[in-house]
Amino acid sequence: MVTDREVRVRSDFSTFEFGAFLNLLNQMGEALELEAPCRLEIDLSRPYFFGPGGMVPLISIIDDLVSRGFSVRVAPPVDIGLEAYWDRAGWLAAINGDYPPIPTGRTTYSPLVSYRNHQELNAHLNVVIDILAKVTEFPPGVLRAVEWTINEIADNVLNHAGGAKGWIQVVTRPGKDQIEFVVADRGLGIRSTLQEAFPNKLTDQDALRFAIEQGVTRNRAHGAGNGLAGSIRIAEAAKGWVNILSGCGILRLFPGVGFRDYPTIPFDGTVVTMTLPTKQRIDLRETLWGYLPSSGFEFTHASESGIHFHLSNEATGFGNRGSGEEVATKLRNIMAEFPHDKVILDFEGVDTPSSSFLDEFLAKLVTEQGLTAFFSRVQFQNMNEFVRTATDAVISQRLAHPAED
Repeated sequence: MVTDREVRVRSDFSTFEFGAFLNLLNQMGEALELEAPCRLEIDLSRPYFFGPGGMVPLISIIDDLVSRGFSVRVAPPVDIGLEAYWDRAGWLAAINGDYPPIPTGRTTYSPLVSYRNHQELNAHLNVVIDILAKVTEFPPGVLRAVEWTINEIADNVLNHAGGAKGWIQVVTRPGKDQIEFVVADRGLGIRSTLQEAFPNKLTDQDALRFAIEQGVTRNRAHGAGNGLAGSIRIAEAAKGWVNILSGCGILRLFPGVGFRDYPTIPFDGTVVTMTLPTKQRIDLRETLWGYLPSSGFEFTHASESGIHFHLSNEATGFGNRGSGEEVATKLRNIMAEFPHDKVILDFEGVDTPSSSFLDEFLAKLVTEQGLTAFFSRVQFQNMNEFVRTATDAVISQRLAHPAED
């Protein structure tokens, strides 16, 4: 016997509407617990807004159901603009079981991806940090704090979810000075995980409260129990928002208010959503109990002589201001993270950049920092004569007319 179920979602579909969606699933006949084959129709054609806080856990449910033999059909938005956003965000590909799209051009978010091991996770996080570093300039400590937090939350899936697939998406909103990321899995859940070491933590809500304390872990062989606690401290330092959903409990952190408990419809697994403001610097060593984590840039750009910035690795073209702005933003972020290191700008493979690119990438930076300060820290390497002459020209022009774009 094959049964049919349908869920229709109206209004919008973001973090706070996801609980209502779970409630609809339960009302339609405990669809997630059916043993018989089931055709599930999810109508998302009419909502006017979609956010990763709702879509990422939804797609984790769809993937889980399909792996268990369910037939799931999702009606995408009828609005052409929203459907295009679904495509770029990787939601259509994930629902259809396809590979995520490759980010092209200037983007402020990474497409949704799944991962089952550290190799897959690390490869994606490298893409994420590159996107973040190019889209906006962060105060000191912020980008490293964001990188550490995303790593820790995503890594928890591999260490504690019992082999379940992880899902992750990162979105930056430069106009609001915010970064939001969502990590979801359909694994053991926090209470079941902690019961290995703390069998008396009987409720999901108790387990959530306990899990955010420093040093709490199910097994010391899998970690010291500081990842979630440290991530919460970073969110508090940044005056951010946090939602942790697992089992029948949800814990929410509101800036200036603290944590609030909410009962919720059961969710098999865990969802962590964080929104981190990025406009003020973070003293990461103080926030993380005296520990200063390494940055991914140390592995990709640091050398014995300082920061080695290979320009040919940072852009696919060197002919316009847009590319120059992205690369300059990333360089500023790296220089802010390593304020005392010398910087080598390596032009190997960059033969004929446009004056617009060089003005946006170099001349504006020289003007901001001052000629003496800039060249006391930065040196050029592997410049051909054309690039050297063009660079001298745009820097001279920019210094003579600093206010011009």
